[in-house]
Amino acid sequence: LSYHNKLNNHWPSHDSPELRIVLIGGRELTGEPSNKSLSGNIILGQNVFDTSRRTAQSVVGQQEVHGRRVTVVDTPGWWWHYPLENTPKLDQIEIQNSVHLCPPGPHVQDLLEKIEEMWAGNENSHYEVDPDREAQLEARKEAEGKLARRIRKTTERQSRILGKLFEGNQKIIK
Repeated sequence: LSYHNKLNNHWPSHDSPELRIVLIGGRELTGEPSNKSLSGNIILGQNVFDTSRRTAQSVVGQQEVHGRRVTVVDTPGWWWHYPLENTPKLDQIEIQNSVHLCPPGPHVQDLLEKIEEMWAGNENSHYEVDPDREAQLEARKEAEGKLARRIRKTTERQSRILGKLFEGNQKIIK
């Protein structure tokens, strides 16, 4: 899967009339969803994306949120636990072409990951860091390959920007 950074060079300000987001994420071997569709519904404040099944084709949702036209593209996922080359070709094409569904291109490409148990011990008494967690994350990063690392690096920056854009708009995350 080749990746072409189609992101605009100008990030929208708080006063910008629109925001375009592409949601990217993986599939779990257990069949659990990555919750991209749910995240899109939360961002848009309504049930636009079907959360009962896997996204096979990219889907576009649009809604006015706090006076801003927000466009969200939900994409098919790839298998987290295998090289990206094992992702079906049609899914690769859908993910790659998703940027064209919100012309002239997304302001944000957001990589959604499953958050696993990060703490060990009894919640009611204390927290302690799982010493194996960092090693597990490093091994996973290596397994994801160059594309996923490039997407992760890009989306970490863009997620911080997205957070700033929605700062103070608590209704979005209800």
